[in-house]
Amino acid sequence: ALGVIRTLLEAGTRLPLFEVFSTAHLQLAMQVSGKRLMDDRWDRYQSIKRHDLVDPGTMPVECTVRVGVDAVEERLSDVRAILDFFADRLKVTLKDQGKRHDLVDAVFALGDDDLVRIVARVEALDAFLKTDDGKNLLAGYKRASNILKAEEKKGWKGEGEAELLPNASEPEVALHDALRLVRAPLANALKAEDFTAAMQELAGLRGPVDAFLDGVFVNSDVAAERDSRLKTLAAVRDAMGQVADFSLIGG
Repeated sequence: ALGVIRTLLEAGTRLPLFEVFSTAHLQLAMQVSGKRLMDDRWDRYQSIKRHDLVDPGTMPVECTVRVGVDAVEERLSDVRAILDFFADRLKVTLKDQGKRHDLVDAVFALGDDDLVRIVARVEALDAFLKTDDGKNLLAGYKRASNILKAEEKKGWKGEGEAELLPNASEPEVALHDALRLVRAPLANALKAEDFTAAMQELAGLRGPVDAFLDGVFVNSDVAAERDSRLKTLAAVRDAMGQVADFSLIGG
């Protein structure tokens, strides 16, 4: 695994590990059982992405009929285990390079299986968190996340987007506007795999997030205000969650 990781990273080779592992696993299984999938069915099996592996019911019907639901789930479990093993080996590799293992966890949580892209994210995230904007935004994220977790445990759902109320305070308006303005450039940076630019876009949220958390009483006794403010914090969490799972980052 370490040899494969080093080879891929040094060559800059883009390889979707889930597709490679699942293809090899099923091919071997079908050879052993003496069965074969039709080409069109095989293509449909290969189209499954890692984030679809929560439930074997998401598998194409043809696959589950041919190899059985239990067998499919067993194979997916094996593939997940291999990906997790590679994630652990990648942590070792990056740790030897001075990278933090929690940053690897935060990036792997997105479900990506392209090691080159993962490392690019980790390096951009590492550089960002060494800046004042990065440190303070992480602290703001944790404050927001703790508030949201507490309310979600009480049953708050947060359905729908945050909407400003007519009497919204200046910090509420400022954060709402900052989130609206960052949406497109953040999406474009991530699509272009320019993770440094994505971090720079997030950096623009630091001031509005700090002002909101310091100047707004989130758990207002007015239900509409409380819901609007919680949804605004959830929007911050969602925006940052496109880059990495910041809840897994220490500090």
